[in-house]
Amino acid sequence: MSVGVLAWTLPMSLAAGVLAGALYFGAVWRSARLLVQGGRARIAVASVVSRLVLMGGLLTLASLAGAPQVLSVAVGFLVARLGMVRALGQSAP
Repeated sequence: MSVGVLAWTLPMSLAAGVLAGALYFGAVWRSARLLVQGGRARIAVASVVSRLVLMGGLLTLASLAGAPQVLSVAVGFLVARLGMVRALGQSAP
């Protein structure tokens, strides 16, 4: 892959990882709140399945582009996790 292509695909992969990570961990937070408040377990299970499909699909697409893009998505995912933990850190579900 040429340097020019990497110059724009890595930031795009990072942004996709951050967005997917924010959605993923936001859904984890909502699922935890739902279960703690005695909500419906089916919705929580659907949320788990949706999160896994989202991340699996994104990582599969990134793997088609190459290893640097997969790593970029993973770093974005971890950045989103760090941001969500800091934003929601001390508040309980």
